[in-house]
Amino acid sequence: MHIQYLTVLMATTLLVAQTTEIENEDEDGSSGYTSITAGLAHTCALGSNGVAYCWGANQLGELGIGSTVNASAPTLVAGGLRFKSLIAGGQSTCGVTRGGDAYCWGDNSYGQLGAPAVAAMCGATPCATVPVAVNTTVKFSEVAPGLFASCGLSVSGAAYCWGDNGNGELGTGTSTGLDTCLGRPCSRSPLLVATGLKFRSISAGSSNACAVERDGGALYCWGDGQLDQLGTGVPQPSSALLPALVAGGHEFATVKIGAVVTCGVSKTGIAYCWGNDLEDGLGTTTPPESCFTQGFLQFGCASAPNAVMGGLNFLTSEAALGLQRTTSCMISVGGQAHCWGLGNEGQLGNGTFIASSATPVPVAGNLRFKAIAVGSGHGCGLTSRGEAYCWGGNGFGQGGFGVDASSVPLKVSNPVR
Repeated sequence: MHIQYLTVLMATTLLVAQTTEIENEDEDGSSGYTSITAGLAHTCALGSNGVAYCWGANQLGELGIGSTVNASAPTLVAGGLRFKSLIAGGQSTCGVTRGGDAYCWGDNSYGQLGAPAVAAMCGATPCATVPVAVNTTVKFSEVAPGLFASCGLSVSGAAYCWGDNGNGELGTGTSTGLDTCLGRPCSRSPLLVATGLKFRSISAGSSNACAVERDGGALYCWGDGQLDQLGTGVPQPSSALLPALVAGGHEFATVKIGAVVTCGVSKTGIAYCWGNDLEDGLGTTTPPESCFTQGFLQFGCASAPNAVMGGLNFLTSEAALGLQRTTSCMISVGGQAHCWGLGNEGQLGNGTFIASSATPVPVAGNLRFKAIAVGSGHGCGLTSRGEAYCWGGNGFGQGGFGVDASSVPLKVSNPVR
């Protein structure tokens, strides 16, 4: 297990990232956002012309605006790049240009930006405050940064990962690395995941990764599995150095990884979660198993995909699933957003600040979304017209609205011009 894993897990700002991409329904394409994504305490979105905007926490340059100053409204990412996809994760952000070139910015402690050398320092932490090119000739369709490592899909569907590899999260068959980052094995350049499979959706967590096989929809995960987040049906495996098949035989459309839980949506729109039920992250009042591992006493868990309660049918696009820490939000058929898990900062969006919800609750406001993203303590969504709304904590400006916190969706401020 990563030396910082339990510390980060229990902190208020935890892991990994979610992304969303949708087609802008404005006929002229001149207004609104086309995608939205959230890291721990920052949010980013793409304009209809591919220009990136970010807002929220910026301690490690995760906004990409050339400084480490927080921003409470959408602020233009430096460099003038035009992106076709954009994903935030942990305290970093990555985008892929229309030509397939990958750029990342933010935390680079473990090489998760894919930059061969330290681009800058944010205090004592290696970072980049502006987009830097990922060190590869591979052309990508998307790049998904995690807390300590990042992964991406090439245009052909091959999976690559880089960053920390102490738990085998690079999927190369070993827990060694080409480089050493803060005393841990790592790679500052993308390495091919050791499988001949092609994938269509990928997500990186704190110390693991998962990807959906392109043709059949089988799901594979690798890296740390001590909290059952690999979903292989084997309780508390230490790790998987190679992609391991997720149990259950389900055909998935997409997958996202949180701190101790992983969730996916099947091709038929059914939501499944597995891992640790900390803060009701599994979306059920009856976790199917009881587990134990170092650092945790006995806890409810699922070592294989377990259906989320409520009988809802969800959209199967990658845009319709958001997961961070132990909070999940998904968009049901018809555009209604539903959330479950941790809710203490209002990140469930249902008008309350309850500790958690074990079952999906509808986001307030009668809004209909095409895309959704979840941070450590906030959530955001895009309407069909590309209007951005956020809810939950706003202590770093990650909600983009004018109050400290909101348990219902509020419209994001206009971009800084």
